Amino acid sequence: MDVGSLPICGEDDRLEDMTDRGTEEHHEAEHLLATLMAADPGKGDFTTVLERFEKAVKHHVDEEESDPLPVLGKAIPPDKLMKMGRVFSQAKPPKPKGRTKEELVEQARENIEGYSSMTKDELAAALAD
Repeated sequence: MDVGSLPICGEDDRLEDMTDRGTEEHHEAEHLLATLMAADPGKGDFTTVLERFEKAVKHHVDEEESDPLPVLGKAIPPDKLMKMGRVFSQAKPPKPKGRTKEELVEQARENIEGYSSMTKDELAAALAD
């Protein structure tokens, strides 16, 4: 969540600091994601970048859940929190139907040769066999 976009954030110095850190973490994750997307899944650097990306995103989510969200919960009136919750819920992309490519890759990793270069449909077909 980008708390910097919320008007209430300017009223609490702790939120401003958290927002700055969060923005830096978003940029780091975006950079790692771009690097990951350009990497060859069949090469060693792909796994390294994937692990760094996963670690950065997990750290960011954990930090947001423990720092700004509780502060926001105390700083924002309940009716505004409810409205924000509805806005955020509606802004989330719909969950994909069926298994994601990442889930298929994880499952194929153990027993499907050439899985890293397969499309989602190819992975699903190979796993169905």
